[in-house]
Amino acid sequence: MTTQILIAYLMASTGLVLSTVGAFAQPKKRQYEFGIQAGSMVYQGDLNPSRLGSLKTMQPSLGLHAAMLMGANMAIRAGVIFGKLKGDESKYARPAYRQDRNFSFTSPVTELSGNIVWNPLGKLSEDKKITPFLSAGLGLSMLRVSADWSRMTGNFIVTEISDLTTRLAEDAAHAKPILLPVAMMGIGLRYQLRPQWALSMESTYRFTPTDHLDGFSRAANAGKRDQYMTHSLGLVYCSGKGNRLGCPKTTW
Repeated sequence: MTTQILIAYLMASTGLVLSTVGAFAQPKKRQYEFGIQAGSMVYQGDLNPSRLGSLKTMQPSLGLHAAMLMGANMAIRAGVIFGKLKGDESKYARPAYRQDRNFSFTSPVTELSGNIVWNPLGKLSEDKKITPFLSAGLGLSMLRVSADWSRMTGNFIVTEISDLTTRLAEDAAHAKPILLPVAMMGIGLRYQLRPQWALSMESTYRFTPTDHLDGFSRAANAGKRDQYMTHSLGLVYCSGKGNRLGCPKTTW
């Protein structure tokens, strides 16, 4: 009887150890999210007078992204955005010279990017439906810039800049950006619909190294670089099982 009890004890102990080892040996799954967003691209440069960008010439954009969650408050995100940039001085009555100069440009944009997304509320966000987030990263934009100065009036050439024709020729001869590196910073809000679905609003500003995003520099403002931004509303899907309000918690 003692031997039987000892054997039963050893079997139970072995089973417990194997179960424990098996639990630790289970692969830990990473959590991912996937999103789609629609919005607008806004040009900011020599052809508009506002620091908020050329809101009168906003163009539609569409984007996709995938992100790997790195914890309760951080993710690494990769994305692509398709859109268009446009600037048109005829949309602005002030300063008055814009109506006479009448420069304009357009360019399709395809942007690839990598970002770090950070939720400053951290784990507190798990109990909230609305959470803010910040993003920062780098991107590469593919452009095809088309600049137009054909609507410029003769009055502007005579009264404003005596060597404007020469400056336009210099701009025309300068290579327009085709592949443009950008640095980006963004801010947004996230509204959790269900444990695995969320709405996201985001505005992201791009810093570029060029003054030829619009095709003009010497004929406009050679001392100011051109930039652009996006404003978007998106739908996000989070993989795995999460809590009532937040994306799934990471287990690694």
